[in-house]
Amino acid sequence: MNQIKFFLGKLSLVGSYLRLTKLSFYLCSIFSILLFVFNRISSYSPTSWIFYLKIFFSILAATTIYSAFHLLVWYKSDWIERQSRDQAKFLDDIPVLYIDLAILVSAALSIFLELAIIRWQSEVFPIFAFYKNYSLLSCFAGLGFGYALARRKAISLFLCLPIMVFQFFFLIFLRHGIPHRAIIEAAPFAEQLNMGLGVGTKLPHLAVIYFFLTTVFLLNVLSFIPIGQLCGRLMTKRENLRAYGFNLLGSILGVVLMGTVSFFWTPPVIWFCIGFAGLLIFQVFNARLLLVGILAALTGFIILSWPISPGYERLHSPY
Repeated sequence: MNQIKFFLGKLSLVGSYLRLTKLSFYLCSIFSILLFVFNRISSYSPTSWIFYLKIFFSILAATTIYSAFHLLVWYKSDWIERQSRDQAKFLDDIPVLYIDLAILVSAALSIFLELAIIRWQSEVFPIFAFYKNYSLLSCFAGLGFGYALARRKAISLFLCLPIMVFQFFFLIFLRHGIPHRAIIEAAPFAEQLNMGLGVGTKLPHLAVIYFFLTTVFLLNVLSFIPIGQLCGRLMTKRENLRAYGFNLLGSILGVVLMGTVSFFWTPPVIWFCIGFAGLLIFQVFNARLLLVGILAALTGFIILSWPISPGYERLHSPY
């Protein structure tokens, strides 16, 4: 029994969060290989030793990239743990005079980023436009876990920006950087009206679609767990009714803000510029973390602004 307690005591929230992050990174790294193999199988094209050689080197490259990422996370795990604890301490040390405002801003930020992710994913892949509840539930799951874990000693808020930016790269790369993307633009089940959206009917095709959806779901959850912790941690500094009132008011403001920027037909880079600025406000206690966040935000802006479809004008209507 003592050994079990010792083992559980060694487990940390940050450690579990990093393991899930590594898992999602590995799923992303092998997904393009899965698409390549499925396309070859579904087209019934003859396989040769070159095909198997490509698979071997692709798996080797994915494993090498993942191993390098794993070593980086392992090497920086103690530093990540310390910074996460400092983040929680910073939130606990916010003067009572500003707690209400902090609750308001954090709630508005959480809803605004949730709506921004839902709209952006719908733009990149049609399946998320047809089934917006999927993106909504994944973001809501992350926020829910975060609220439930709000009293933990560590909050890895500074990892939200890099994970969101990685998601930008991953989805845009799948949408515009590889052939045969129609495989993952299909729905996993048939409906009366799919409006041009394909339907997966065979088991291998369904496996690829659900693999893709699971990976995106996990990325959304990981992005919003620390944000939920942020909101919940601030709410613990006030009595329940007062904290819930400011949280509700902030949520309404987040919806109004998203409606406002959508009304002016602004592109996603504007949405996430506002959202990332809100996240950076809560990282001002550490210059190094602030710099990491700024660099991640700039990288995200470059990815979102990159001219992936020259000659086409992309409009973002209020709808």
